[in-house]
Amino acid sequence: MAHSSLAEVVTADPARAIARNVAAWMPAGTPARPWRQLLTEMQMVWQYHPVNEARMRAGRPEANTLWLHGCGALPADLRNPFVMQHQAAQSVTAWWPAAHAGLPKLPASRHPHPLQVLQPQATRETDAEALGAAVAALDQAAAEAIDQALRDHASAQVVLAGDRRWIGFELHKARRWQFWRRAEAHVLLGLV
Repeated sequence: MAHSSLAEVVTADPARAIARNVAAWMPAGTPARPWRQLLTEMQMVWQYHPVNEARMRAGRPEANTLWLHGCGALPADLRNPFVMQHQAAQSVTAWWPAAHAGLPKLPASRHPHPLQVLQPQATRETDAEALGAAVAALDQAAAEAIDQALRDHASAQVVLAGDRRWIGFELHKARRWQFWRRAEAHVLLGLV
């Protein structure tokens, strides 16, 4: 969706709001006021819509909102900073082709290193054992990716990203794990 009225509306990736209170992720501020009004009207129209009534009879969840994400204008000099090597998050791979349909193709990356996105698959599990297994798998995948990057290149960048903040580290072959010695892991993770 592109329109000049949406240029200043700050939105969030839908993957960040899944299984959470969406109120924190909805567009806010004066520029988003018309969008919020439209959402309210859409919810009222859809509440008793025949499509939703049929969905409820079939035991399927009703459709009751829209999600605004990725609006605004692309910079003229936009360039992909990385080569996407692996994307584990199914929430991204499912909508990626549709989201980029009709958009100009980005010029090839000039960055020499591939980008690997690693995410635990069960972070919202209530089962502590499943969560522990997901975190252990993520830890193993991250360690292998860092080790491989430092075998192939003189340095690698590790970025720990949370919902609203991130912290990055530049690792070099000669001192690849020293950043973990400078601070406890729980302190670093507390920053994101």
